[in-house]
Amino acid sequence: MNEEELLQSIGEETARDPVGRAYQELGAGVFDAPDIGQALAGRNPDERAFLSLVMCSAEIDNGGFEQLFGNSSAAIALHGVEGARRFGLPKHAVIMQSGWDRWCESNPGERDEPDARLSQLDDEWDSADEELQRRLQEFARMYLGDRV
Repeated sequence: MNEEELLQSIGEETARDPVGRAYQELGAGVFDAPDIGQALAGRNPDERAFLSLVMCSAEIDNGGFEQLFGNSSAAIALHGVEGARRFGLPKHAVIMQSGWDRWCESNPGERDEPDARLSQLDDEWDSADEELQRRLQEFARMYLGDRV
């Protein structure tokens, strides 16, 4: 699945909940941008944090860090590290930064099988998912206000 298809799929699947609605509204000018990383950089820090964390989480949930970094989403991941810090999720920031560092040092094009360290980070991410989802819900409800 390419990045455009992923973004469309995320939008369709999440439109029914506050996080999905906020994601679609805030991301409208980002999703169709020629450079999503650059489009994210132009958003205010809270919106950038929210959008990048939703995108990173969807990629990781769909195929782990291998997928997040293997797609054209590396810029999104770096915004995700910043977003995790901004949303008070230091464990997520460390996990994502560790994943990025491992990806950069591991020559992904030369591997025949998934990287064991990245797989371990996938598990760490999954174990911290509840806190991430709570913070995303809080932001979405604040953003949507009485439209929740």
